[in-house]
Amino acid sequence: METKLHKSIDKSKSVKSIKDPVRYIPDMFGFDFPNHNPSDISVAILDTGLPSHSDFNHIPKCTKSSCIDLLASKCDVSDSNGHATAISGVLCGANPGGIMGMCPSANYLFCKVMDDEGNGNTNNITAGLLWAIGQNFDVALLSNGSAINDRYLNKIIKKCYDMKKIMVIASGREITRTSKHLYPAAYDGVISCSSSRSNRVRFFPDNNRLEIDLNMTSLWSTFLNDSYIKVGGSSMAAAITCGAVVNFVYQLKNNDVQWNSVGDFMKLFYEKIRK
Repeated sequence: METKLHKSIDKSKSVKSIKDPVRYIPDMFGFDFPNHNPSDISVAILDTGLPSHSDFNHIPKCTKSSCIDLLASKCDVSDSNGHATAISGVLCGANPGGIMGMCPSANYLFCKVMDDEGNGNTNNITAGLLWAIGQNFDVALLSNGSAINDRYLNKIIKKCYDMKKIMVIASGREITRTSKHLYPAAYDGVISCSSSRSNRVRFFPDNNRLEIDLNMTSLWSTFLNDSYIKVGGSSMAAAITCGAVVNFVYQLKNNDVQWNSVGDFMKLFYEKIRK
């Protein structure tokens, strides 16, 4: 089943430099910058491939255990679309004069499941999650979706949930222009993120589901060819949320706070950001 990125990026709007450095501060989540910057939490980014930018040259070069191309073409694991590079800046940026992300020292896994035009299918996403499971990921970030329910993908989402893997997924509501969330963000057991003016958080304990709406305007982030670009939408809302989740996971571990399921973690995170 076909799936698409939630928002294409206008490459013509990229710039070679930004006037002022950007520090991502998740103020609605109650974290101060710099954050805990954990190095023992593994984040899987299933998107348009391996990003490249001098603002996160600290990320180790691609290895078989850190990045993979799951497209049928198997042409190049590198990000040629720009989407993965843009959302990665929110997390991985480590340049005080450019982009400073929310958790640059985390362990990152990059899985190419969308092509240079932002197209893919649910089989790619399913395979990406299975690969990430094999690499023992803690948190996954996805910014693609379909209006069609893929039962096998749903099965793997449930498997991730049962394994206490946290999935932060962009809802794609800017495409549907309704309250409807695209799949896999529409599944239970995930944190679904939207960009809207409501700026609200809702937790559904019966469905083990957390929905976060951020008033997300266009934000500067990293882009192709060592440039910068403004990006918004549910993809950026999901990236910001992912950064907060990674830091909160570290905070709980550091304080020896245990959770029995992803649903329990969602409740703790909900209570944290509702304060």
